[in-house]
Amino acid sequence: MIKTTFTYDEEALIAFFTFHLKRKDKIRWVYYFISSIFFIFGIIVAFVLKKEIFGLIVLVASTIMFMVFPSQAKRAAKRTANARYKREPQDIIFSEQRIEQHLERKILAYNWDLVEEVDETQKYIYFYISKQGALIVDKDCITDNEYKQLIELVKLKNKKYYMYK
Repeated sequence: MIKTTFTYDEEALIAFFTFHLKRKDKIRWVYYFISSIFFIFGIIVAFVLKKEIFGLIVLVASTIMFMVFPSQAKRAAKRTANARYKREPQDIIFSEQRIEQHLERKILAYNWDLVEEVDETQKYIYFYISKQGALIVDKDCITDNEYKQLIELVKLKNKKYYMYK
């Protein structure tokens, strides 16, 4: 059994929402696709239709759009974290049978079958229990031995596991 406590502080929530928007949310592909369409349109306008200035403006705008996405994701993550997700600290207990999330007045139990995937960053481990939601483990709150046990448990349960640097 591995027990950890997660504190819903601003830093942890912003880290999760930024990670989710940049790496997991499918909307990023729509954003990049639209940026690419504008880029191709700019090339066609500049070089095929010989409207160099307008084509250059479209090329620059599409490049800026492509590069601005990470900062927009972080800004959206800050807004989301500050607006909705202030909670008291909670305990999360991992065992071979299930995962328990101890909230203020109740305990939520998750069967390991509900865990869709596990994503690890340098500071956190995210146990996705839905497309948009995850249980968050701050790696600073567990010992090295608990960390190893947790990863072994994830592998034992045959969960998709991804490491992000």
